[in-house]
Amino acid sequence: GENVDINNVACELMYPGDALALPTIGTEQSIQAIDIDMLKDYFRQYYCPSNMVLVAAGNLTHEVFLDLARSGFEKIARRGTGVPKDYFSGSIQENQQAPQFRIQKDVDSQDQLQICFRSVSYNHPDYYHAVLLSRIFDDGVSSRLQKVLREEQGLAYSVECRATSLADIGTIDFDVSVRPEKVTAILKVIFGEIKKFLRSGTGQEELDHIKKRYFFDLELEWDDPGKQVARYGFAELYTRVISLEEEQAMVQAVTAEDLDRVARKIFRPDNLNVILVGPHTPELDRELERLTREF
Repeated sequence: GENVDINNVACELMYPGDALALPTIGTEQSIQAIDIDMLKDYFRQYYCPSNMVLVAAGNLTHEVFLDLARSGFEKIARRGTGVPKDYFSGSIQENQQAPQFRIQKDVDSQDQLQICFRSVSYNHPDYYHAVLLSRIFDDGVSSRLQKVLREEQGLAYSVECRATSLADIGTIDFDVSVRPEKVTAILKVIFGEIKKFLRSGTGQEELDHIKKRYFFDLELEWDDPGKQVARYGFAELYTRVISLEEEQAMVQAVTAEDLDRVARKIFRPDNLNVILVGPHTPELDRELERLTREF
């Protein structure tokens, strides 16, 4: 059937010709082409010790963990192909020249609207700047978009802004689901708030507020073994390990001038991609494309 997952549609628009433009689960054709021998070969080649990280968090000692690891994994044969941390580095060449726009029809009663600006990877020096920048727009009910779209204009029940990053690329994404008749107004508000921010810059009080909330979130990680496992295990595969203390120090060091610099680099027309999934009309298509081109 039609691909109506808005994240997949966004990747098709932004990374044509690359595997990233395909659904993670694969296509109907690629799934049909897989046989048992292919699965066995893939397992032998990549599910191997050099690609494995074993990590645990919780009420256990290092010695007990090592004993458990030895009993369960020491007999695994050394085989396969190790994948280096920088395997994906440079695999995608981003050379967008102008705003891009994509519409995918769906029979749902609501439209999904996604605005993606090309940003930075989680290995980039500006990664935490991008994360804080996303929080300027969406970090609690007092953040810019929540305040304008929900409280002041009542255009949407919720809106999300997030920094989405992989090992070599990244985006800052705005997501909202609304009735078709409200899509144009919402796009105008989001674009307007971005331009307003670019003009006015980051206020020190606003920056202090999002840092405070960020540090609260870090504190909560201490009580979440799952997040600790992700922090220290995932990093071994794709990046370097950053402790909670180091992350807090890096975020604390970010200045308002840093955020303004990164915002000017990210929120540009040649980084902009607008995606709509849902019911639409030719009139809506033309208006959304016009607003996108004029950003």
